[in-house]
Amino acid sequence: MVVACVGFGGSASPLFSFSSRMVNLKGCSKECFLSGCRGRGPLSPELTRDALSMRETLMRRRVQFLRTQSEAARAAESGEQQPTAIVSRRDSLVVSRTRRLGCSASPHLPPRPCSSSAQTTGPAHRLERWKSHLESRPSCVAGGAGQSLTPECTDSSACLPSRYAAVRTRSYSQLRTPLFSPASASTPGAYARICPPFTVPFASREEEKKVLMTLHAVQQYDDDTKLSLKVFHLQELAQTSMTFSQLSLDERFLRLLRDIHANAKDLSPAQLQALAVSCRELNLNGADIMWKTVARHIVRLTKSPSAPVSGITFSQVAHAMSCFASKKAEVQRHLRHMLKYILQGSRRLNEHDIVCVLYTLRRYNCNATETDGRSDWPYLRCLRLCASIVESRLADFHPRFLVYIIYEFALTGVVPWRLVYRSNNLIKQSVHRLSDKELALYVLASSKYCLLDTQLLKRIGRRLSDDALNFQFSNASLSMLLYGFASMNFREKNLIKLCCERIQKAACTLEEITVAQLAYALGRLGVREEATWKALAKAAADCMDCMSPAEISSTVHAAGKVGFADERLFSAVVEHATKLQVAFNTQQLLNLLDGLALAGFFHQQLYQTLLDNFVQSGGEDDIRGVNQLRRVMFTILLEFSSFLENVPQSIQLLAEQHQQPFLEHQHQPYHPELKACFEEMDFDASVLSSKGAYTFDAKIKIGPNAGSPKKTVALDLLSEGNYCPISGELLGVARLKRRHMKILGWKYVDVRRKTWLKLRTREERCNALRDAITTQILC
Repeated sequence: MVVACVGFGGSASPLFSFSSRMVNLKGCSKECFLSGCRGRGPLSPELTRDALSMRETLMRRRVQFLRTQSEAARAAESGEQQPTAIVSRRDSLVVSRTRRLGCSASPHLPPRPCSSSAQTTGPAHRLERWKSHLESRPSCVAGGAGQSLTPECTDSSACLPSRYAAVRTRSYSQLRTPLFSPASASTPGAYARICPPFTVPFASREEEKKVLMTLHAVQQYDDDTKLSLKVFHLQELAQTSMTFSQLSLDERFLRLLRDIHANAKDLSPAQLQALAVSCRELNLNGADIMWKTVARHIVRLTKSPSAPVSGITFSQVAHAMSCFASKKAEVQRHLRHMLKYILQGSRRLNEHDIVCVLYTLRRYNCNATETDGRSDWPYLRCLRLCASIVESRLADFHPRFLVYIIYEFALTGVVPWRLVYRSNNLIKQSVHRLSDKELALYVLASSKYCLLDTQLLKRIGRRLSDDALNFQFSNASLSMLLYGFASMNFREKNLIKLCCERIQKAACTLEEITVAQLAYALGRLGVREEATWKALAKAAADCMDCMSPAEISSTVHAAGKVGFADERLFSAVVEHATKLQVAFNTQQLLNLLDGLALAGFFHQQLYQTLLDNFVQSGGEDDIRGVNQLRRVMFTILLEFSSFLENVPQSIQLLAEQHQQPFLEHQHQPYHPELKACFEEMDFDASVLSSKGAYTFDAKIKIGPNAGSPKKTVALDLLSEGNYCPISGELLGVARLKRRHMKILGWKYVDVRRKTWLKLRTREERCNALRDAITTQILC
């Protein structure tokens, strides 16, 4: 909520006083006009409609002059006599009897260019004169006769003359306005514009006009200018894409801030709120003195006896607190007073105020971990107050605010279970009223609470199945939704299919964090779609240099969990993981090694580097990833046995210490039925056998038949989590087991446990086992 505080009393606004500054344009060059006229009180010519029409006239005359010049050059080559009176290139661009903007002399600006209208000299004398003129200018270099005399286009302020930077000019019309064509220009002729002293282009021409006009109005301030107008101008600047770091390059903006800061005690509550919002939008540093000034005066207003009635409102204080929290402003001393004031309005807070208070408490880490809450009693009381208000007025709140409230509670670590369950029932009935972002936030909050409501998740999936609503979900919302579903281990096929289609179509537009989130979610859900993973691997390889160690390890581990191997992805991983080797922690090192081992990718130097860092960081003492470490070591010994010959002794000892089984099967209720089926089929089988580091549901010995040798088969009844929900293929762990059994000389057979147990008779189960063995082994 942006509050506009404007006062138009007294004198007229200086925004509309530029028309009286128009003077004669005679003698002004094209460069002077296009880059801004030089003089006291300058104003950008693009602020007036007349100036824009002048530019078009000048550009048309320049094209006519170039055509005349080319004709003169052809005449010189043919030996014809040149005219004695020739109009110079600069003076040919002068429009007579027109008006220009402030061209009076200034000691801080370059001298005004020559303003004579015609020269009665020959071509040679004219060329030498222009060469000497160019050599006297520091921003140009004299060239040949065919060199352009107009300023070159630039895309940064580094090419501006040094004297401009030295004087720190306070007007944009005094400097050249370089233009450059951005790579992302979507329409022909689109361009971005840099107006010094700014170093980044404006987002649009409207934004450029808005910023320059506002700064020009600031330049016209006098002692009678109202403070409300200054706050309004700051709001106007804050609504643009320009941040404080860019606007502070202009002295007029700093003057505006100084004026507001010096008179902050005279600001009304609404103006203080608007000032806090503007500072947040300008991305002001949290240590800036402006934050403390605003907070101090808000606290001063809250201490007034008439504050709850006719002074500053509770909503204004809550909104200002959220602005402080967004930048983590150093106002903790004033924050306690604001929270005490909020406690006085327990029944006057609306849903937006509650969200602001919870957001502030979370950002400042005000979650009281002690049960008594003596040290942080205002924070704990505020949390209880927010929970009680929401619970008492639950039916009056919009579902979107309930989502934000539950999400803030989840991030804070406070679990008001009664409120959570009641809100879940209301949100379940209002899924169609929530946006994609709100659905994603609620799913994430539910995953943090470990609250698995299958009916709610299925309703979200049915909404995603509507083709008319699919395009409304952004990439970030889809990735967060999939991440939340994966955290709860819930496979929603509609969501998975939609995400796979979005990845295949727009993988190049995904950010680094989105790529890592999607990879993690697909790996945890066991989605193995070749086209989807190829597009995701290409996007990850392209942005690998911008990914953090956590994102790299998560992406590789997810690819290994589904058994996907991509040479381009792993080549990029080898390059960047070697550079960032010391940045990985022990769990990230294990995830990276485990993913590479599951995918069957081996690189001698990378494995040795990662294992050496793992040993040096003391990772072998952490038992959380012991199964991963055993799987990596068994894979190295079985598939890359030559690796241990040229590694340090510490890695060899690590491999010897972790050779225990890492996949053990416990006795299950279906094992007696499995044994009875094998006895009925007259198979030489045993239940719960092992080979190496693996344990199987059954071991079957098949005798020689029709010339085929004797075979040993390892059979597993696998859960649905070992199969892709879309393609039905085996995933990474089962693929690794099959690969290892092949190296050991065994055959591996997998049977879907859920499908097998659904069969009603033993005969049907025996036929299912026989068909699986025949299909996967004998055929």
